[in-house]
Amino acid sequence: MKFLQYSAVLAALVLVPLAAKADDVFTGTGGGNTFTFTLPASPTNGVTDPNYGYNAFYINNVAVDFNGTTRDLTVEFFEPGNDGGLNLDNNDSTNLFDSIELYGPQLFTGSASDPTFKLGTFSLYDPYTGYDSYSLTIAPSAVPEPSSLVLLGSGLLGVCGLVKRKIVKA
Repeated sequence: MKFLQYSAVLAALVLVPLAAKADDVFTGTGGGNTFTFTLPASPTNGVTDPNYGYNAFYINNVAVDFNGTTRDLTVEFFEPGNDGGLNLDNNDSTNLFDSIELYGPQLFTGSASDPTFKLGTFSLYDPYTGYDSYSLTIAPSAVPEPSSLVLLGSGLLGVCGLVKRKIVKA
């Protein structure tokens, strides 16, 4: 009976992380600035923006580390018809900066209402500050691969089976 209990606990420990959704880490540098934030790879909390013909979406209250200071900002992403890229907006709540709007390629696939972020390094520019160029990297966060977790779990179950077999023989 204890073997079944241990097996159930072990299976739960292995399978629960499989349900976790991966996040993407955004790191941008340029114009004397560095910023970093993390968002789900396929965000569901984005709001399409009617100001841009619903060809953009934004996410409020994103914890952004901007030049070493972390603030909750609104991050907006644009389709190519709205010059692509992204906007970091402080919502006029701090004196961190007014707003940084970076133009360039579209950073997501799908529509603004159902986006999935592209991975890679992208060149962006800020037209309001003399065309400062920025480099933005979108990379997956360090999350174990599901296949590795399944392999680990099946190995542990095998070890439990061997231990049980030795206990029963003794």
